[in-house]
Amino acid sequence: ESCELSLSQMESFHKQLLSELQRHHEWEIQRLRQEKDQLLAEEAAATASVIEAIRAAHKEELQREVEKARTFQHGGSTGNEMLRRQHQYVYFQPYVLRGR
Repeated sequence: ESCELSLSQMESFHKQLLSELQRHHEWEIQRLRQEKDQLLAEEAAATASVIEAIRAAHKEELQREVEKARTFQHGGSTGNEMLRRQHQYVYFQPYVLRGR
């Protein structure tokens, strides 16, 4: 009889322990899912921010190019001067960047 009681107590303890482990496991899975979702949201926001910065830089560059074209169209000699400067910049820039 005492052996049966002891076995019954062990089974009960084992069930409680198993139930507690399952609850903890489910809690841990939920925590990891929330962390993953938060990290994905942060990464998506950072990506959107970078895309917007690239878009703004592209728009700025496009506006500069349009302005150059307008200046060239309306300026004649001013346009020629601008072309000469651009040519010098493009030609000499690699030497400047290499420290020559």
